[in-house]
Amino acid sequence: MSTFRGSGPFEFDGQRWVVSRPAGTKRTGMTQGCYNGIELRNKGASDAFLSRLPICTPDEIGYSPW
Repeated sequence: MSTFRGSGPFEFDGQRWVVSRPAGTKRTGMTQGCYNGIELRNKGASDAFLSRLPICTPDEIGYSPW
């Protein structure tokens, strides 16, 4: 289990991952925030955590329709 704590789109609070800010917005389906899977994995996020998130495609990172 990772003990990463830090600022950014997510942090580990000692018991679970907490996501606060999406990296972009999905361009297909329902409009919803999405997350940079590579960034999260590099910071220690598990497959179980990542499987619960909408992951951005490269062109969705930084995209916002608002």
